[in-house]
Amino acid sequence: MARRRPPRCRRRSRACAWRAACLLETTTDTWGQALAISQLGARARRLKFEEAEPILLRAADLARRTGERYMIGSCLPKLGNLYLEQGDHAAAEPLYREALSAFRAIHELWWTGRCMRFLALVAYRQGNLHRAVRLLGGSDAVLKSGGSRLIPREERDHVDLIQGLSAGLGEAAFRAALADCQTMTPEQAIAYALDERPPA
Repeated sequence: MARRRPPRCRRRSRACAWRAACLLETTTDTWGQALAISQLGARARRLKFEEAEPILLRAADLARRTGERYMIGSCLPKLGNLYLEQGDHAAAEPLYREALSAFRAIHELWWTGRCMRFLALVAYRQGNLHRAVRLLGGSDAVLKSGGSRLIPREERDHVDLIQGLSAGLGEAAFRAALADCQTMTPEQAIAYALDERPPA
């Protein structure tokens, strides 16, 4: 099990992130600003919502101004996760969708799978269990196709989501639904996540 860094190390890390963000704000490097500020916001997210939200909103704005899909896609979920932790599903969901669309365009499978799992969490917390299972299975299929896996913190959330869905739907129904949607191709899974309908 990974050990948490001591408070002094975490404070030093936040201070370094703050200095990097301040330094880049004096330049015309919008891409670098978005990256540094999003990292600063991710650290602030562990402290207070009131501190983290304006930082992550600024990072999202800068990322969109770059027009660079990877930067857009990697900044927006940080803000989405902040809102999800507050129970604001309506604010989180469109951010995950926008990020997913950005990653789809550049065929980035690791982040794509993660964004789909974030959307599964939204669906679960909204009580839409069947959609949550399909998104979860689609996320697994996308990650598997790219030889990727979730980061350790998200692995724990993944286990909790599986347990919640299994309890809500019943073990047999959950396993059957999960197995069915894990056969989707990555493109089918992404289209489902974005509510796209196949052509008639």
